[in-house]
Amino acid sequence: MEYRTQAILGSLQCIAVLAGLIIVKACVKMTDQALAPSSWGDPLEMPRRVGNLGILLIVLPLMWVFLTIHGERSNNESKATTLVTGIALLTGLLALFGWAALQAMKVLQ
Repeated sequence: MEYRTQAILGSLQCIAVLAGLIIVKACVKMTDQALAPSSWGDPLEMPRRVGNLGILLIVLPLMWVFLTIHGERSNNESKATTLVTGIALLTGLLALFGWAALQAMKVLQ
């Protein structure tokens, strides 16, 4: 398979987005039920935004796959660049969803 790297990393990135959304939404829901109403604003604002708008992040892995395949076909990009950018994007997605889940759970403490 010529584009095995894109298939594997693109799939992992999409799974990270979908699993991250599920985890963040569960953390926000769990925390929201335990919170008392407050006049100080919503401490779950950013985790809620990530949970509600995070599905739009599915575009990132799809665009990454398209751009890396295009780059490899036009000989402007190497396999090493594809691997490094794919792992960087996967790490960034995991960090974003991990941060949002931790922010939602930190409110309980």
